Amino acid sequence: MSRKKKYKLICKFTYNGEPYTKSNQLTFYGYGKGAGYPTYVMNYENGLTNKAIEVCKKKNLQPTTKPVRLKIDYYLKSRKIKDLGNLPKTTCDSLNGNVYEDDYYIVEMNIRKFYDPDKPRVEIQVDEILTDVPYTEIYPIGDENRSAPKKCTKRKKTSKRSKPKTKAVDSTKSTSLLNR
Repeated sequence: MSRKKKYKLICKFTYNGEPYTKSNQLTFYGYGKGAGYPTYVMNYENGLTNKAIEVCKKKNLQPTTKPVRLKIDYYLKSRKIKDLGNLPKTTCDSLNGNVYEDDYYIVEMNIRKFYDPDKPRVEIQVDEILTDVPYTEIYPIGDENRSAPKKCTKRKKTSKRSKPKTKAVDSTKSTSLLNR
């Protein structure tokens, strides 16, 4: 018996601009100076975040904690290699905390890639998944039977100079196999 899923539109919007991915973009600035993403990647992510905030404010939406389906259409400027699997990382991070509470709630995703040299853009649609069956039977969100994550305990720091304490041995009392 298959259950048909129903969806409720949360929001739908278009971000005009070339989509970028965070994958393989991390730049190291030198020893002790840290690392970060290039400016164009951060501008894309911040622009997408601002667009999501704007749409949510217009609709008076709070970030959802229900399972969601995400539909993303990427319209790229050129046929330069961009892996379809890497593109959603930046997009999902931009919507995190604005459209949905955490990207953990994305349980379905439909991603497509097209080429439009005149108008590169990203079209995003977020739908809440509705069903007559409790979510915990379909998705493990909020499952009481799931074990809680274990707390991390800090290890005791030992200095590099400290050596394990050993018992001192009196060489006059010790016997050697050679002396027998």
